[in-house]
Amino acid sequence: MTAWYMSNVADFIETDPASIVGILSSAAAQDHFDTTPESIAAWQTTIVGLKGAAQTWTEKVPESTNWAVMLEYMVRRRRRRIDAVVLSHDLINLIEMKVGSDYFGRDARWQTEQYALDIRDFHEESRQKRIVPFLVAAESEDSVDLTAYAKQLQISDVACVNFDGLSTGLVEAYSILSSDQSEMIDHEAWNKSSYRPTPWIVEAAQTIYVNNDVREIQHSDSSNLDDTVNSVLELIDDCRRRNRHGIAFITGAPGSGKTLAGLQVVHDHRISDKNGEAAGVFLSGNRPLVEVIRKALAIDDRTTDGRRVTLAERERRTETFI
Repeated sequence: MTAWYMSNVADFIETDPASIVGILSSAAAQDHFDTTPESIAAWQTTIVGLKGAAQTWTEKVPESTNWAVMLEYMVRRRRRRIDAVVLSHDLINLIEMKVGSDYFGRDARWQTEQYALDIRDFHEESRQKRIVPFLVAAESEDSVDLTAYAKQLQISDVACVNFDGLSTGLVEAYSILSSDQSEMIDHEAWNKSSYRPTPWIVEAAQTIYVNNDVREIQHSDSSNLDDTVNSVLELIDDCRRRNRHGIAFITGAPGSGKTLAGLQVVHDHRISDKNGEAAGVFLSGNRPLVEVIRKALAIDDRTTDGRRVTLAERERRTETFI
């Protein structure tokens, strides 16, 4: 899935806000999202504020008219939409809007940081790119935290700003972090980027899974779980060799292990690709059990390379493969 709206900065400034709202509404309908009066009002505020910021930063950085603006960017398989993205040459600026707010809360900061981590860890076109997250409180009179942009960090600290501060922050980040020697980000390719976890997070996720047997999470033993998994793996192997498609239906009483069988199949080393990465995707409608599995595995995974990591970080890893 791509952004619901994308253009260069010059066209964004010239386009009527009502037209952009119409594009967003149409895209939302196509993706089966409800459009409410509140969401339309939020889009209007966001668009007008961004336009004002864009007019300011283009006066300071004339070449910025060629930067890209994206609205409502969906992070694949993460069930999250980023309010706005500005691609400034080789930088990725992620913008979370809090319309009607003058407060930069801890939860909002964490949400913004999560977007940056998602883009770093799961977005193929963002590999090794610098990421600058902004939290915009639309009603704030002042920008309370314009971060110091450290060149050695791939992700900058979250900058807490109003719309004026957003313009200032984008210009500062560009002047400090961007390099003429770096290749300009391909806007179309970035917008359509595939979901591909970075090698380190795949390795961490696989380590969690290997070291924690999900079958132990069940309230009762499922004696035929291995037989079921092996049967499905045999079907997969047969389809691969014959270059065919196949479908397996697993039936059983509630609690018999159907969800766990699917999870075990997808992450079995026997169907890994040549790089050792899971070759399948596990989708489940059994949300309660999936949440329990994620939490249990995250709690069990205490360390990474000898260092302690937060529960939130461990939960993010389990989301990679469940």
